[in-house]
Amino acid sequence: MSTWTSKRLQGAAAALLVLAGCAGLGASTPKTRAVADGAVIVAGPPGYCIDPVGSRDRGESSFVLLASCAAISGDATMPRPLFPALLTATVTPKPPGTGPVAEQGAALERYFAAPQGRAAMARDGNPESVEIVETLTRDGLFIVHARDRTTAADDTMTPDRWRAIFDLNGQIVSASATTTDNRPFSREAGLALILRFARRIHEATRAGTPTGEPPDG
Repeated sequence: MSTWTSKRLQGAAAALLVLAGCAGLGASTPKTRAVADGAVIVAGPPGYCIDPVGSRDRGESSFVLLASCAAISGDATMPRPLFPALLTATVTPKPPGTGPVAEQGAALERYFAAPQGRAAMARDGNPESVEIVETLTRDGLFIVHARDRTTAADDTMTPDRWRAIFDLNGQIVSASATTTDNRPFSREAGLALILRFARRIHEATRAGTPTGEPPDG
């Protein structure tokens, strides 16, 4: 199970520092990124761009960080998303012999209910910090809604976070979304965003053009 999760989702302060370091990219801010030798192309919903400094494609694990195009570029005229959030996608090879994620719902539910799964969702790595609010399977995705009670003096992120896990071209993709506490998700908004993020990754991968922007769909 641990192959299907990632502890690369950084703490809020570190992530925001990464975004700040990318200011000034301007019109060159990418909207898509090909990873895993082109097997998967990561793209966010409209208004989201890739943070090239905070993203990594090394060995068998790829990590892509996305946020508002305006925030990453440092250009207030660049697009902004409908739901301001921090998005991440981790891509790893699918373990041999593993069935479709859509058929692993019961096993994944048990995993995330256990300490190891909750630790994988926690920013501090402590399973006691995380409450699994709900899990569901939809459109071939396994979705986890968690609440992370990790606190820090400079923490500005909401405790609610969403993760969608799915298969794509022989890879396991783990897509996550969280937002700041001054713009928290409603359940409906959080679910809609993670579904849209996963759909955009599928759209961009089907299009097969890492330099092109996938259709709005």
